[in-house]
Amino acid sequence: DDLIEDYILRTPENGDTAHEFFIARVREGKMAEVEQILEQRKEAIAARWADGTDEAMAYAKAPVIYKNGNYIMLAVYEDADTLRTEFERLVGEMEKK
Repeated sequence: DDLIEDYILRTPENGDTAHEFFIARVREGKMAEVEQILEQRKEAIAARWADGTDEAMAYAKAPVIYKNGNYIMLAVYEDADTLRTEFERLVGEMEKK
């Protein structure tokens, strides 16, 4: 509660994919702490899938973190660039409000 104001977390229900999506509005001055926690999560995800030989799951070996203003996102998805574009669009919309 002292690090973030609001968040969204999406994970697979059945665990057959590594897809994960987390976006948060970080409290002022807390970005470094949140980023450190997400870096640890990123490493844990990559380690979990490191031995996988399924090329379709290669994205799970390299989760990404994006930041924009007071927002941060951790994405584990095939097309992280598309997610980044959408993240930036959503942050832009939220900041206009």
